[in-house]
Amino acid sequence: MSLPSVFGSLACALAAEARKANLTKDELRVLSEVFARELQISKTTTTPTPTTTTTTPAPAPAPVPAPAPAPAPTAPKPLPSASSPTIGGKSVSGVEVDAEVVTAYQAVKRSKSRFLVMKVVENLGRVVVEHAGDKDAQYGTFEQSLPDADCRYAVWDHKLTNSDGCKITRLVFVLWSPDNAPIKSKMLYASTKDFLKQNLDGIGVELHATDESEISFEEMDELVKGSLTRK
Repeated sequence: MSLPSVFGSLACALAAEARKANLTKDELRVLSEVFARELQISKTTTTPTPTTTTTTPAPAPAPVPAPAPAPAPTAPKPLPSASSPTIGGKSVSGVEVDAEVVTAYQAVKRSKSRFLVMKVVENLGRVVVEHAGDKDAQYGTFEQSLPDADCRYAVWDHKLTNSDGCKITRLVFVLWSPDNAPIKSKMLYASTKDFLKQNLDGIGVELHATDESEISFEEMDELVKGSLTRK
């Protein structure tokens, strides 16, 4: 039985007992008001309060960042004409050096450019500039500027900090001669190298690389560090 029904039955029983006790009308009225209030209170306290369930939506998954694009190689420079100036003289292989090579090398030396890639153009019989990296170029861009199956000359401006905290720069001359390059190309580049270097004053280190592992940044860094301690 519910609590209001109990109060109702009890009120009827008390009213009957009140009549037997000869209560006055005013006493009966007061008694009725008391039971009416108690009945109202019981209804208020026993009425269940509806509950509201709030469902929190799951957070959206964080977007996956796109992978960083690989550094793009610099665009090759157009070939000079046969009438463009050279620095004078020829290598033992009969190859000349285009005057722009020295100009581009001086830009690397003055930190206006980070690297320089040069190639031998056989039909012109000279060494010319193929790529010149801007001053903020990364090493990956330099690596991608070297062909997979042919030789090249290059100069890289290598920067490091020694154990004393001093910043050091070394110009590294690179002879890139991959194993799968044509034999004729390997011989031509090898016989022209010394003549080219004679016109590039300030070279600090030389690197002869035949595969990707030998031209890696780690290999370059170790070579330069070794040159600093060499007596």
